Amino acid sequence: MRIRLFIGLMVAAIMLPLVFASAFAVKKIWHEQQAAAFGSLQKTVDAVALLVDADLQASISALYALGNSEHLQTDNFEEFYEQAKAVNRTPDTWVALLREDGSQILNTAVPYPAAPAVSAANSPPNGIVATVLATQKPFISDVFVGPRTGRHLISVYVPTKAVGAKKYVVAQGFALTHWKNIATQLTVPADWIVAVVDRKGQLVARSHKSEEFVGKPARPELLAAAAQKNEGMVRTLTVEGIDSYVAFDSARLTDWTIAVAAPVALMDAPGLRAVMMANAGFIIATLISGILAFLFGRRFIAAIHSASTAAVSLGRGQTPKPARTSIVEVDALNQSLADAGALLEKERQALGAAELERERLLQVERLAHDMAEKENRAKDNFLAMLGHELRNPLAAISGAVSVLTRGDKSPLEASRYLGIIRRQNNHLVHIIDDLLDVSRLIAGKIVLEKHAVDLAECVHNCVDGLKAAQRLSGHTLNVTAQPVWINADPVRVEQIIINLIGNALKFSVTGTTITVDLHADSGQAVLRVQDQGTGMTPELLAEVFEPFVQGPAPADASHSGMGIGLALVKQLIELHGGMVTVASAGRNLGSTFTCRFPIIAAPAAANASEFGHRMTATSSTLLYVEDNADARAVMSEMLRLSGYEVREAASGAQALAAVRLQRPDAIVLDIGLPDMNGFDVARQIRRLPDCSDVPIITLTGYGQARDKDAAAQVGCNAHLVKPVDPDELMRTLESVLAGRLAGRQAGRP
Repeated sequence: MRIRLFIGLMVAAIMLPLVFASAFAVKKIWHEQQAAAFGSLQKTVDAVALLVDADLQASISALYALGNSEHLQTDNFEEFYEQAKAVNRTPDTWVALLREDGSQILNTAVPYPAAPAVSAANSPPNGIVATVLATQKPFISDVFVGPRTGRHLISVYVPTKAVGAKKYVVAQGFALTHWKNIATQLTVPADWIVAVVDRKGQLVARSHKSEEFVGKPARPELLAAAAQKNEGMVRTLTVEGIDSYVAFDSARLTDWTIAVAAPVALMDAPGLRAVMMANAGFIIATLISGILAFLFGRRFIAAIHSASTAAVSLGRGQTPKPARTSIVEVDALNQSLADAGALLEKERQALGAAELERERLLQVERLAHDMAEKENRAKDNFLAMLGHELRNPLAAISGAVSVLTRGDKSPLEASRYLGIIRRQNNHLVHIIDDLLDVSRLIAGKIVLEKHAVDLAECVHNCVDGLKAAQRLSGHTLNVTAQPVWINADPVRVEQIIINLIGNALKFSVTGTTITVDLHADSGQAVLRVQDQGTGMTPELLAEVFEPFVQGPAPADASHSGMGIGLALVKQLIELHGGMVTVASAGRNLGSTFTCRFPIIAAPAAANASEFGHRMTATSSTLLYVEDNADARAVMSEMLRLSGYEVREAASGAQALAAVRLQRPDAIVLDIGLPDMNGFDVARQIRRLPDCSDVPIITLTGYGQARDKDAAAQVGCNAHLVKPVDPDELMRTLESVLAGRLAGRQAGRP
């Protein structure tokens, strides 16, 4: 089949569905136009029905309110008449009060007290009054002729409350002109006819020729359709003989039929115009499409021929030259054939790049795996080292206690073993403090108490402490320290210096020299600690300040420490606004740690402190509260040896009882008691008579800032962290007792 014939068949195949689609579209346009017109008609019907229902509902509500009037209870019909007149909304309405037999008592259509000319004989038809009183429900009548006026009207009847043995019905009459006004209230096309039909099929209102047709039957086709369903559409002739579409609906309160008629010619005209325009457009579009298909077909045949020529050239191994045909797809095909070789080469390159990326990702995965294993090993090493660090001092303490309990030891030997216990206990405290400091640093909870500090004095204090603890044995320590002042927390600064020198001692061979140098340089205090120890590899230098990381110990020393000292040093220096660096030439070539702090001006010389005489412990009575029996026994004995009279308590209740029995001079109070919190005990002691100034020192294993704040809030004078240093406890006791004495001498309570 040639391309020209194929294109012709393709055009025919395209046009055939278009024909059917156009027919369907024309039909759909017709139906949509009709649906829109019918929808507008139905909305008008619904609106009129709502107006009718709303008007009747308003009348019923007003009549119910009128029926509850207190004037009916007192038979004050004159006042009731005035109230009834207020219910008349238009001149086409009036109100009447009816007895049980249907006779009228009053009617606002005539003046009061003129007697209405309506008796029971010509009362409302079909026993409506009796029905309303029997059912106690409102009733809306169909069209009937009024006994007084002889005109067609509609009436609404509502029962009232019984007044003794009397029963009344309040009625409101509507002239049919009232309903014409309702029916014509909406703005509709002039050719539309709005009608209201009662339950008997009589016309209540009509927008056209109302006087001629009101009260007469509506069209039978409309009545038949309304009898079958509540709403819908019917095509019929109006009473004038006009072919019309009639939409109808049933009013909810009355079951009246509301109908709106529109001429068929008027309703179908928009749809006919739309169909004619659609058909004309389709015919014109078909002609233009045929001409364009012929012209573009010729160009398409030429383009296909050029693509065929290019494919043949490619099949022969030649590089075809892409021809320009002005058809984008064919031009793209020609270009694709010409670029086929280049695309294949790019594909090979892409495969190579993908292989390289796969290798890279595999390498990243290996590094991540190695890092995880490294961190796992660091964790295991830390736990093993922690166990080692804790067991060694515990073993020494246990052994010393065992030796001391055997007796027959000279004072010199006993002092030696007590010294072992003291040193190992201090070592345990140092381990716990380092662990707590690291956790506080990680949580960001370390608070510095800064003031002017001579860094040189801190260096000398630390060196003296190390010498006193005999930690410099076997090493030479060269110290050069110029006075340099910084704004710092002296406790944390000494912790930094002790850790740096201790690290140098730990990783230095016995007999080597450790150099400590402090000087000022460019507005900074530079502290340098240099050793001749094991040194560091580049890998260790990169992570030496990370927690739980440490290098190998020298050959003549056992490995000790948990790898948290340098991490603590770095964090504390940075909290002071400084920085620390480390350098090493390699393994066994030593290391140099350099710390830098911002310098401040040296403060003015302070006046020499004047200390009052220390208050002796003799004759002071202490209450020591501790639930652990061993700890209580040891500390109580130590306090007695220091000259205090000590009373003991093992619980909060015992402590309160002891204070009530005899007020002590001071109280040492453990926080973790078995029966109540130590803070609660302190709070209750402060409420006892003459106990507001008794010094209270709290002891606890919790040493964070919030714990100290909690102690201060309940009136405690000091807060010490377990295990408490005996000398610190003695100093604290002397301080609070002296403060209490000074307060009393100054006249404070």
